[in-house]
Amino acid sequence: MPVADVRRAAGGLELAALLLTAASLPLPALAQETPGPLPVREEATLSVLCPDSTRTAPSPSTDRQLGRPEFLLGVAAAEDERWGDAVTQFRASYALSGSPIALYNMALAFRALSSHRRARDAFCTLAQDARIADADMREESRTLAASEAERVASLVLTAEQPDHGVNVTVEGDVIDLASSAPQEVELDADRRYELLFDAPGYQTSALELMLSQGERRETAIRLLPAYERLEESPALWAIIGGVLLAGAVVAGVVGYFEAQLDATPGRPMVQFP
Repeated sequence: MPVADVRRAAGGLELAALLLTAASLPLPALAQETPGPLPVREEATLSVLCPDSTRTAPSPSTDRQLGRPEFLLGVAAAEDERWGDAVTQFRASYALSGSPIALYNMALAFRALSSHRRARDAFCTLAQDARIADADMREESRTLAASEAERVASLVLTAEQPDHGVNVTVEGDVIDLASSAPQEVELDADRRYELLFDAPGYQTSALELMLSQGERRETAIRLLPAYERLEESPALWAIIGGVLLAGAVVAGVVGYFEAQLDATPGRPMVQFP
Protein backbone atom coordinates (compact mmCIF):
# COMPACT_ATOMS: atom_id res chain seq x y z
CA MET A 1 0.00 0.00 0.00
CA PRO A 2 1.47 3.44 -0.91
CA VAL A 3 2.36 5.77 1.94
CA ALA A 4 -0.19 8.30 0.68
CA ASP A 5 -2.97 5.75 1.18
CA VAL A 6 -1.77 5.14 4.73
CA ARG A 7 -1.82 8.84 5.47
CA ARG A 8 -5.36 9.16 4.21
CA ALA A 9 -6.68 6.48 6.57
CA ALA A 10 -9.57 7.81 8.65
CA GLY A 11 -10.25 6.97 12.27
CA GLY A 12 -7.90 6.20 15.13
CA LEU A 13 -9.31 2.70 15.70
CA GLU A 14 -8.10 1.59 12.23
CA LEU A 15 -4.64 2.99 12.84
CA ALA A 16 -2.84 -0.15 13.97
CA ALA A 17 -3.54 -2.28 10.91
CA LEU A 18 -2.72 0.56 8.53
CA LEU A 19 0.54 1.47 10.23
CA LEU A 20 1.96 -2.00 9.74
CA THR A 21 2.19 -1.27 6.03
CA ALA A 22 3.72 2.14 6.60
CA ALA A 23 6.28 0.61 8.97
CA SER A 24 7.83 -1.34 6.08
CA LEU A 25 8.73 1.91 4.33
CA PRO A 26 11.36 4.54 5.25
CA LEU A 27 10.06 7.65 6.92
CA PRO A 28 9.47 10.27 4.22
CA ALA A 29 11.13 13.63 4.43
CA LEU A 30 9.29 16.86 3.79
CA ALA A 31 9.08 17.94 0.18
CA GLN A 32 11.98 19.97 -1.17
CA GLU A 33 9.62 22.14 -3.22
CA THR A 34 6.80 23.86 -1.36
CA PRO A 35 3.31 24.05 -2.88
CA GLY A 36 2.87 27.72 -2.05
CA PRO A 37 0.58 29.49 0.45
CA LEU A 38 -2.84 28.24 1.45
CA PRO A 39 -5.96 29.77 -0.13
CA VAL A 40 -7.16 32.84 1.77
CA ARG A 41 -10.41 31.18 2.91
CA GLU A 42 -8.62 28.07 4.19
CA GLU A 43 -5.99 30.17 5.95
CA ALA A 44 -8.72 32.18 7.70
CA THR A 45 -10.46 28.99 8.82
CA LEU A 46 -7.24 27.61 10.28
CA SER A 47 -6.47 30.88 12.05
CA VAL A 48 -9.74 30.47 13.99
CA LEU A 49 -9.36 26.75 14.70
CA CYS A 50 -5.66 26.56 15.51
CA PRO A 51 -3.66 28.02 18.41
CA ASP A 52 -0.62 30.13 17.55
CA SER A 53 1.66 27.44 18.98
CA THR A 54 0.74 25.11 16.11
CA ARG A 55 1.97 27.39 13.34
CA THR A 56 5.61 26.28 13.46
CA ALA A 57 6.83 22.76 12.73
CA PRO A 58 10.34 21.52 13.56
CA SER A 59 12.91 21.37 10.78
CA PRO A 60 13.01 17.92 9.16
CA SER A 61 16.05 15.70 9.29
CA THR A 62 17.88 14.82 6.09
CA ASP A 63 18.40 11.28 7.42
CA ARG A 64 15.26 9.40 6.41
CA GLN A 65 16.06 6.57 8.83
CA LEU A 66 16.32 8.85 11.86
CA GLY A 67 13.43 8.21 14.25
CA ARG A 68 12.55 4.91 12.57
CA PRO A 69 13.08 2.69 15.70
CA GLU A 70 10.72 4.90 17.68
CA PHE A 71 8.23 4.86 14.82
CA LEU A 72 8.23 1.04 14.76
CA LEU A 73 7.66 0.96 18.53
CA GLY A 74 4.72 3.28 18.01
CA VAL A 75 3.32 0.94 15.36
CA ALA A 76 3.60 -2.02 17.75
CA ALA A 77 1.87 -0.07 20.51
CA ALA A 78 -0.91 1.02 18.18
CA GLU A 79 -1.42 -2.56 17.02
CA ASP A 80 -2.04 -3.53 20.67
CA GLU A 81 -4.24 -0.44 21.13
CA ARG A 82 -1.80 0.91 23.73
CA TRP A 83 -2.48 4.42 22.57
CA GLY A 84 -0.59 6.17 25.36
CA ASP A 85 2.60 4.30 24.47
CA ALA A 86 1.93 4.94 20.80
CA VAL A 87 1.77 8.69 21.45
CA THR A 88 5.08 8.58 23.32
CA GLN A 89 6.89 6.74 20.53
CA PHE A 90 5.41 8.73 17.64
CA ARG A 91 6.24 11.96 19.48
CA ALA A 92 9.84 10.83 19.91
CA SER A 93 10.02 9.82 16.24
CA TYR A 94 8.65 13.18 15.14
CA ALA A 95 11.07 15.09 17.36
CA LEU A 96 14.00 13.25 15.76
CA SER A 97 12.83 13.13 12.14
CA GLY A 98 10.36 15.95 11.65
CA SER A 99 8.38 13.50 9.54
CA PRO A 100 4.75 14.43 8.92
CA ILE A 101 3.88 10.72 8.93
CA ALA A 102 5.02 10.44 12.57
CA LEU A 103 3.05 13.54 13.52
CA TYR A 104 -0.04 12.36 11.69
CA ASN A 105 0.05 9.00 13.48
CA MET A 106 0.58 10.74 16.82
CA ALA A 107 -2.52 12.84 16.11
CA LEU A 108 -4.57 9.73 15.36
CA ALA A 109 -3.35 8.13 18.60
CA PHE A 110 -4.40 11.24 20.53
CA ARG A 111 -7.77 10.99 18.81
CA ALA A 112 -8.15 7.36 19.91
CA LEU A 113 -7.47 8.53 23.50
CA SER A 114 -10.19 11.21 23.19
CA SER A 115 -7.45 13.78 23.79
CA HIS A 116 -9.12 16.23 21.44
CA ARG A 117 -7.05 19.32 22.21
CA ARG A 118 -3.76 17.60 21.45
CA ALA A 119 -5.17 15.85 18.37
CA ARG A 120 -6.44 19.19 17.06
CA ASP A 121 -3.07 20.83 17.65
CA ALA A 122 -1.19 18.08 15.80
CA PHE A 123 -3.59 18.16 12.85
CA CYS A 124 -3.32 21.97 12.82
CA THR A 125 0.47 21.79 12.59
CA LEU A 126 0.19 19.48 9.58
CA ALA A 127 -2.49 21.56 7.89
CA GLN A 128 -0.44 24.76 8.21
CA ASP A 129 2.94 23.35 7.22
CA ALA A 130 3.42 24.64 3.67
CA ARG A 131 6.50 22.41 3.26
CA ILE A 132 4.24 19.34 2.99
CA ALA A 133 3.62 18.88 -0.73
CA ASP A 134 0.90 16.26 -0.24
CA ALA A 135 -2.24 18.37 -0.70
CA ASP A 136 -4.51 15.47 0.27
CA MET A 137 -2.73 15.05 3.58
CA ARG A 138 -2.98 18.75 4.39
CA GLU A 139 -6.67 18.86 3.44
CA GLU A 140 -7.49 15.82 5.56
CA SER A 141 -5.53 17.30 8.46
CA ARG A 142 -7.56 20.49 8.17
CA THR A 143 -10.80 18.50 8.19
CA LEU A 144 -9.74 16.45 11.22
CA ALA A 145 -8.53 19.58 13.03
CA ALA A 146 -12.00 21.09 12.61
CA SER A 147 -13.63 17.87 13.83
CA GLU A 148 -11.47 17.73 16.95
CA ALA A 149 -11.95 21.44 17.66
CA GLU A 150 -15.70 20.81 18.03
CA ARG A 151 -14.89 18.49 20.95
CA VAL A 152 -13.00 21.16 22.92
CA ALA A 153 -14.58 23.28 25.68
CA SER A 154 -13.33 26.43 27.44
CA LEU A 155 -13.06 27.35 31.10
CA VAL A 156 -12.51 31.06 31.81
CA LEU A 157 -10.81 31.50 35.19
CA THR A 158 -10.49 34.68 37.25
CA ALA A 159 -8.47 34.90 40.48
CA GLU A 160 -10.22 37.19 42.97
CA GLN A 161 -7.13 37.17 45.16
CA PRO A 162 -4.22 37.30 45.94
CA ASP A 163 -2.71 40.22 44.05
CA HIS A 164 0.23 38.12 42.82
CA GLY A 165 -1.96 35.52 41.12
CA VAL A 166 -2.72 31.80 41.45
CA ASN A 167 -1.09 28.68 40.06
CA VAL A 168 -3.55 26.38 38.30
CA THR A 169 -2.54 22.74 37.76
CA VAL A 170 -4.37 20.77 35.05
CA GLU A 171 -3.14 17.22 34.37
CA GLY A 172 0.37 18.15 35.45
CA ASP A 173 0.49 21.40 33.45
CA VAL A 174 0.85 24.54 35.56
CA ILE A 175 -0.80 27.77 34.42
CA ASP A 176 0.03 31.13 36.00
CA LEU A 177 -3.29 32.87 36.52
CA ALA A 178 -2.74 36.58 37.07
CA SER A 179 -5.05 38.32 39.50
CA SER A 180 -8.06 40.11 37.99
CA ALA A 181 -7.03 39.03 34.46
CA PRO A 182 -9.38 36.33 33.13
CA GLN A 183 -7.61 33.47 31.43
CA GLU A 184 -9.14 30.87 29.15
CA VAL A 185 -8.16 27.24 29.65
CA GLU A 186 -9.09 24.68 27.02
CA LEU A 187 -10.34 21.28 28.19
CA ASP A 188 -11.52 18.17 26.37
CA ALA A 189 -15.30 18.01 26.41
CA ASP A 190 -17.19 15.23 28.19
CA ARG A 191 -14.18 14.40 30.36
CA ARG A 192 -13.89 14.82 34.13
CA TYR A 193 -11.05 17.01 35.36
CA GLU A 194 -9.65 17.96 38.75
CA LEU A 195 -8.04 21.40 38.83
CA LEU A 196 -5.74 22.40 41.70
CA PHE A 197 -5.30 26.04 42.76
CA ASP A 198 -2.52 27.27 45.03
CA ALA A 199 -0.69 30.46 45.93
CA PRO A 200 1.87 31.37 48.62
CA GLY A 201 0.09 32.10 51.89
CA TYR A 202 -3.15 30.43 50.83
CA GLN A 203 -4.64 26.98 51.16
CA THR A 204 -4.60 24.69 48.14
CA SER A 205 -8.09 24.05 46.79
CA ALA A 206 -9.48 21.70 44.14
CA LEU A 207 -12.27 21.92 41.61
CA GLU A 208 -13.82 18.95 39.83
CA LEU A 209 -15.78 19.59 36.67
CA MET A 210 -16.77 18.26 33.26
CA LEU A 211 -17.70 20.49 30.33
CA SER A 212 -19.87 19.66 27.35
CA GLN A 213 -18.91 20.16 23.71
CA GLY A 214 -18.61 23.82 22.81
CA GLU A 215 -19.31 24.98 26.38
CA ARG A 216 -17.63 28.12 27.69
CA ARG A 217 -17.88 28.43 31.48
CA GLU A 218 -16.68 31.30 33.67
CA THR A 219 -15.40 30.55 37.18
CA ALA A 220 -14.01 32.87 39.86
CA ILE A 221 -11.30 31.44 42.13
CA ARG A 222 -11.16 32.55 45.77
CA LEU A 223 -8.65 30.87 48.08
CA LEU A 224 -8.71 30.70 51.88
CA PRO A 225 -5.71 32.09 53.77
CA ALA A 226 -3.22 29.61 55.18
CA TYR A 227 -1.66 30.41 58.59
CA GLU A 228 1.94 29.78 59.47
CA ARG A 229 1.03 28.72 63.04
CA LEU A 230 -2.12 26.89 64.02
CA GLU A 231 -2.82 29.28 66.86
CA GLU A 232 -3.13 32.12 64.31
CA SER A 233 -6.21 30.61 62.70
CA PRO A 234 -9.50 32.40 63.56
CA ALA A 235 -11.34 29.19 62.82
CA LEU A 236 -9.37 27.38 65.50
CA TRP A 237 -10.19 30.04 68.12
CA ALA A 238 -13.85 29.94 67.12
CA ILE A 239 -13.87 26.19 67.74
CA ILE A 240 -12.07 26.59 71.06
CA GLY A 241 -14.51 29.32 72.12
CA GLY A 242 -17.45 27.11 71.25
CA VAL A 243 -16.04 24.21 73.27
CA LEU A 244 -15.38 26.45 76.29
CA LEU A 245 -18.87 27.92 76.13
CA ALA A 246 -20.45 24.48 75.92
CA GLY A 247 -18.32 23.36 78.88
CA ALA A 248 -19.41 26.32 80.95
CA VAL A 249 -23.08 25.59 80.25
CA VAL A 250 -22.68 21.93 81.24
CA ALA A 251 -20.79 22.87 84.39
CA GLY A 252 -23.54 25.31 85.40
CA VAL A 253 -26.28 22.74 84.94
CA VAL A 254 -24.40 20.08 86.92
CA GLY A 255 -23.66 22.54 89.72
CA TYR A 256 -27.28 23.52 89.89
CA PHE A 257 -28.49 19.95 90.38
CA GLU A 258 -25.76 19.20 92.92
CA ALA A 259 -26.89 22.22 94.90
CA GLN A 260 -30.43 20.93 94.92
CA LEU A 261 -29.34 17.48 96.13
CA ASP A 262 -27.40 19.08 98.97
CA ALA A 263 -30.41 21.11 100.23
CA THR A 264 -30.88 21.13 104.02
CA PRO A 265 -33.58 18.87 105.53
CA GLY A 266 -36.99 20.41 105.76
CA ARG A 267 -36.23 22.91 102.98
CA PRO A 268 -38.51 22.30 100.01
CA MET A 269 -36.83 21.29 96.73
CA VAL A 270 -37.02 23.74 93.91
CA GLN A 271 -39.51 22.44 91.41
CA PHE A 272 -39.39 22.96 87.66
CA PRO A 273 -42.39 24.90 86.39
